[in-house]
Amino acid sequence: MPDEPDAEPPRIRPPTFDRIAVRLLVVALVAGVLTAPILILWRDFSWLMALSSAAGVALLIFFSGRAVRILRFEWRRPPFERED
Repeated sequence: MPDEPDAEPPRIRPPTFDRIAVRLLVVALVAGVLTAPILILWRDFSWLMALSSAAGVALLIFFSGRAVRILRFEWRRPPFERED
């Protein structure tokens, strides 16, 4: 609490190390690694097609989860700090 009642409250800043982003990255990499052998074994994809599909799955998981995290953080911020 500030000593003076008119003092500005501290600004909310995102954390410098985001554990959720690291977890999302791990989940995305695991899903991507599992996607490649499934496509190669069950769908007879070439290794290059399976690798590109696995990378696409990993990127989709990571960036969609990251976007949800950013939007949730923006929603929690007080209205005077939001960027329009």
